[in-house]
Amino acid sequence: MEQETSLRARLGLSQKDFLAVGGAIYAYLFHRITQRELLSYLDNRELAERVLEAVRSDGYTMMNCKLYAHACWCARQAGEKFPKAADYEIHKDDVALLKRINLSHLSSHYAPMTLADMESMIEGAFDSPAMRAHIGKFVSKKMTFLIRSYGVPRDDIVGDLKRAALAAIYKTYPRFESALHFTNVAKSAIHNAGMSLIAYHTRASRNRLVQDEHAGHQAVHDESAQMADIPAPAAYLEHAKDALQSLVSLSPRMSERVQEFLLAAAGHHHEGLSEFMRRDNSEAVDDMQYPQYLETLRSYFGVTEAQTQKLFKSLRSHLSQ
Repeated sequence: MEQETSLRARLGLSQKDFLAVGGAIYAYLFHRITQRELLSYLDNRELAERVLEAVRSDGYTMMNCKLYAHACWCARQAGEKFPKAADYEIHKDDVALLKRINLSHLSSHYAPMTLADMESMIEGAFDSPAMRAHIGKFVSKKMTFLIRSYGVPRDDIVGDLKRAALAAIYKTYPRFESALHFTNVAKSAIHNAGMSLIAYHTRASRNRLVQDEHAGHQAVHDESAQMADIPAPAAYLEHAKDALQSLVSLSPRMSERVQEFLLAAAGHHHEGLSEFMRRDNSEAVDDMQYPQYLETLRSYFGVTEAQTQKLFKSLRSHLSQ
């Protein structure tokens, strides 16, 4: 069934702008160019913000169109007929653009998926007992204090985590090495989104925790607080890891390697580090003494303790917040 709204309309673009930037948008969505390069190409902040918001939140833009564009590219390389746009529920006005997307930077071993394939993979991943248990355990272990002390509904948390996982799957496509990799992308996004939710709700500009007469905690709105993150209760987060997470989110100009190191130090799931440790690093960081975890992290990244201390020293003003 054809979509009722075209890609151009969803992105809020004029026909002229759509023809000019449509290819660049999908070069970004298929990881050919960086976000910075896309923003430079768009050369219009208002347009750029509107486009980025749309591609982050719209399933048709991120799933249907990416699936169809990749399938068309693979068909062209194989000398085969283009797939039917209707099978991907593509609006007729979007077909021409999506057939032209150049995906020569992608490895040929990434096989195209049909819309039915993707929907089946998503359903299998999210409806499996293992994934339900994973999400339930994660929320209970890491985020119960948000429910009890901040009044955030559990269903809202679970919904946010699932939406983040879906967005990560759409963003990663077609670079899945296996079904396990597909699942791990979802798990990593769930963990990272959870850490971001914790940082958001414990931000001092929004709330501060005060101990009530029953030794519990209540969330108190505090508009006058400084724009800085405070740590969640010690049972759920260590201050250093929370500060690292906040720091990385506020520092887009860091090199990718430094961001990768700091996110792993903050306990975000890292596939390579997990393989190195032979267990999920996002779980290991809570079970190990933090200095021991940091030592393992340094070994994986091949950096010395002196280099790590130099990095942390340069960020000390942020880490001490």
